[in-house]
Amino acid sequence: HRESRAGCPCANCAACNRSGRQCASSAGSAGRLPCKPDGNYPSTRDHRRSRRRRRTARPGRGRHRARHQQLSGLVQAEPATHVLADSQPRPRLRRRLTSLIYEGILVFGVAFIAAYLFLALTQSKYPIAAPMRYLFQLYMFAIVGLYFVWCWRHGGQTLPMKTWKIRLVAEDGGVPSLARAWWRYALVWLSLAPALALYAWGVRWGLALIVLPFLWPLLDRERLFLHDRLARTRLISVA
Repeated sequence: HRESRAGCPCANCAACNRSGRQCASSAGSAGRLPCKPDGNYPSTRDHRRSRRRRRTARPGRGRHRARHQQLSGLVQAEPATHVLADSQPRPRLRRRLTSLIYEGILVFGVAFIAAYLFLALTQSKYPIAAPMRYLFQLYMFAIVGLYFVWCWRHGGQTLPMKTWKIRLVAEDGGVPSLARAWWRYALVWLSLAPALALYAWGVRWGLALIVLPFLWPLLDRERLFLHDRLARTRLISVA
């Protein structure tokens, strides 16, 4: 024994002396493990394993893990199964057209605010000149589209649709995808394009043709709008 190990009760201090380490029972080494009976001092890896064992064996840790697993099992929901839209009740044409009238009033307000902001930011006056007019039309198309697509993607209902208890869903009964929602919005404008083009060319009665796309359900066997037929979306009734 060295003089610094004189008071050590460990019988394997020869190994400690060879490695230059100190036993756990010696002063100033309370955090170390004692020497093994075979004369080898525990390595850092053994020390970490032992600490990990003691940490996992703390009282209450297993209980918390079991509780967490129990709550996870309760919260975990079963995969959602959508009911096909064709098997759900559909609103009548009169109800859908009434909702469209309310929708037009609301869209007018959205378009008015968007147009005012555009004119104020660009310092333009109405009527807008040719290069800026095309940018203005694209801007209004995007703003109104964002309004409809956001509503269709978050609950499937705009404010008038909520009032009249109508919801837009995909063919499988789920939420329409982002591409499908934008495609439906574009199809609505494409169905209105002939009437708007005639009006722009000076044919005043051409504006009356704007109602024809909304009378398409009278010819459809499932009473669908043409844009719903092409976009593979459905309008259903909700309670």
